[in-house]
Amino acid sequence: MVEVASSQRLTSAAMCPVCAGGFTMTNGIGNWKWPRWRRAPALAIILLLALCAIAGTDSAPATAQGAPPAANVRAADGPNPGEVVVTWDAVPEATYYRIGYVNMVADYPIAKARGDWQEAFIYVDILNRGQSSYTIPRLEPGVRHAFSVLTNSSRYGEPTWPVNPRWQFLTVAGQSPEPPGPTAPGAPAGPTGLTAVPGPDAGQVSLSWTPVADAALRLVWSARPDGTGSRWHDADAGSAVISGLEAGLEYSFVVIAGYASSDGEISRWSGFSNRVRAIAQAAPAPEAAASAIAAGGKHTCMLQTDGAVVCWGANGDADKGQAAPPPGVTLTAITAGYEHTCGITDDGAAGCWGDNSSGQSHAPAGQFTAIGAGHAHTCALRENGSAQCWGSNEYGQRNAPAGVSFTAITAGGEHSCGLRADGRVQCWGDNYYRQSAPPNARFYAVSAGTWHTCGIKRDSSIACWGANPDGQAPAEVEGSYQSVSAGGKHTCAAAADGESHCWGDGNSRIYGASFLSLSAGEGHTCGLLTDRKVVCRGDNRYGQGSPPSSDTYTSVGASSWYAGYTCGVRTDGRVVCWGASQFFDRLMPPEGSFQSVSAGYEHTCGVRTDGRVVCWGYNEYGQAFPPRGAFQSVSAGYEHTCGVRTDGRVVCWGNNIDGQTTPPEGSFQIVSAGDRHTCGVRTDGRVVCWGYNIDGQTTPPDGTFQMVNAGGIHTCGVRTDGRVVCWGYNGDGQATPPDGTFQSVSATDRHTCGVRTDGRVVCWGYNSDGQTTPPDGTFQMVSAGGNHTCGVRTDGRVICWGYNWSGQAAPP
Repeated sequence: MVEVASSQRLTSAAMCPVCAGGFTMTNGIGNWKWPRWRRAPALAIILLLALCAIAGTDSAPATAQGAPPAANVRAADGPNPGEVVVTWDAVPEATYYRIGYVNMVADYPIAKARGDWQEAFIYVDILNRGQSSYTIPRLEPGVRHAFSVLTNSSRYGEPTWPVNPRWQFLTVAGQSPEPPGPTAPGAPAGPTGLTAVPGPDAGQVSLSWTPVADAALRLVWSARPDGTGSRWHDADAGSAVISGLEAGLEYSFVVIAGYASSDGEISRWSGFSNRVRAIAQAAPAPEAAASAIAAGGKHTCMLQTDGAVVCWGANGDADKGQAAPPPGVTLTAITAGYEHTCGITDDGAAGCWGDNSSGQSHAPAGQFTAIGAGHAHTCALRENGSAQCWGSNEYGQRNAPAGVSFTAITAGGEHSCGLRADGRVQCWGDNYYRQSAPPNARFYAVSAGTWHTCGIKRDSSIACWGANPDGQAPAEVEGSYQSVSAGGKHTCAAAADGESHCWGDGNSRIYGASFLSLSAGEGHTCGLLTDRKVVCRGDNRYGQGSPPSSDTYTSVGASSWYAGYTCGVRTDGRVVCWGASQFFDRLMPPEGSFQSVSAGYEHTCGVRTDGRVVCWGYNEYGQAFPPRGAFQSVSAGYEHTCGVRTDGRVVCWGNNIDGQTTPPEGSFQIVSAGDRHTCGVRTDGRVVCWGYNIDGQTTPPDGTFQMVNAGGIHTCGVRTDGRVVCWGYNGDGQATPPDGTFQSVSATDRHTCGVRTDGRVVCWGYNSDGQTTPPDGTFQMVSAGGNHTCGVRTDGRVICWGYNWSGQAAPP
């Protein structure tokens, strides 16, 4: 008999660690079941803060959008073991119900202890079709769970959950007494003796520990010093090798132990092992390794050890060419400005390329020893230490003081600074934010950003001055540093031990150890590792955060998850994935040779070279459990997957709440799984769709098509004459394609991209992070993800643009 306490409510301290100061918010949290792009971190924060504000109260005012809250929420035993039926009074005004539940013994305590409290909750959204109950399957029998029901009155495609919801919590105790907490006597102790060393191959770490008898083990790791953004997977025995890490980056590791029930589910977690740190095995250095890195406004340049220059990112309007160095140029130093690049040649001459609208790329003749490029001006040091500047002079930024000898020079947004032989910093130009007013101290390095300046003092600590709205210019940064770089709204520095430290705009930070130097651009950061490899983080709308790679690919698939990840098939058939994942195994593809890969929302599927489909990742609805048989293609959607068998029949699996996995009979060339609908091209060229159709996304136009691609709530196809046609929701312009002829198209929630017949990529729709601003060049394919896009160039290289907080737009 299930015991129900309908009025019981957990306290704010128990249910909301953020209220007690123990919670760190990360992108893509928990198992949230919102439609993809609507699961924005900002809305998650609002909901969490709202929960903290109301925890411990019993009243429930009306929710937003006219839908009253679900009342009289109850829970009872289901018809089968491990099932609970949640019921409530029907709310006719609601478009959706959201049922949330959490295992109060296994999931909630460990998530609270780790500081990622919302990871514990699982949410299921169901369309209101008059029902007032939902059966939750596969729960741990006899274990306490908490439940809640929210209402929503908006149309699908524009979900608007209550801004200040009143959550109703219940506790189902089952037939057993309330179980003890995770550290009760008798629970297994945390593993001991955990060690970690670089693994045998690039991107691997080998771990070992003392096994714990009769306990389930879980490995948890993070690349960030504060422990956020952690990943995990279950482990066996007393050792493991973690693969798929970023080569050369430092990670922290911990192992936790817990009891496992007869069906393999964890019923109680216990203590933690010791925490260790290790650097993932570095990748082999390229033949011509990097010796310096320079991040500009929207581009990046790398100086190789042989003096050659390689640049990537924005190349400027009207062919400004800041990312296109002159052919055959070799340099000894390099610097990147906003839209121009400069360097010093072997013979000491200064040379620049890119934007020259203010004369910033017209270097004077003569010999120079150092150079720095700013927004629209450039400064360099002569052999006698005197400074000479050229370009824009609106604020006096090129009026270098006469008769002063400098040992270093730097150019910022509209100001310039030099380091004198006595260690004093002297600046000139714009001083509106006091960026040209250094403190009275002695320095051995200085770097000018857009509106702030930072320097390394003689005691190796850092001092900054100037604009500080994002915390990019603190007056004092303690520690011992070897280099510093001031960017747009952030600053990064390499510590004496090689570890990177960044402050200011969080989206531009870079994490890890073993850095020789860092370069902060306008909105991105690139670092030079000790193995001479370059890694970048931050804004990647123009490809400035994607260093070129020698690896080539045959296909790429960008996940539609907002935080995002990407997977690609290398030319040798191996699948590699990069970015972030709340489910570790989405980034851990199986071994073997593949011909194609498709990244869904929380799962990934690929077709092996022998035609078998393999899936990995989240599998709540069976979307990662493909049927047997041979396939010619596969498409991973939101919570379902479809594939075309070798005989042309379409087979689908996963969530079928709207009929999206019930394909019609017939023979197909192509199938594409979207959010809650699916479309395919029959062998006669006609398009047929099935599933959810609130915005007409499953009502294709007449005519014949080469291909079709199902997005969130819209669909696009390429007609046989090459024109792109879209249908369905068009709130962001994602269903309004440009004129011209195309060879392929890729649709996601809020934007669409296509490859024209001449190989150029064009995108349309929502462009919050530059996901619809593709780089120049020719491509063989493109894949539109959540807030980022990736494409395979005609030479096989992958390049991505758009949101890059988790590295999803920075292919290895």
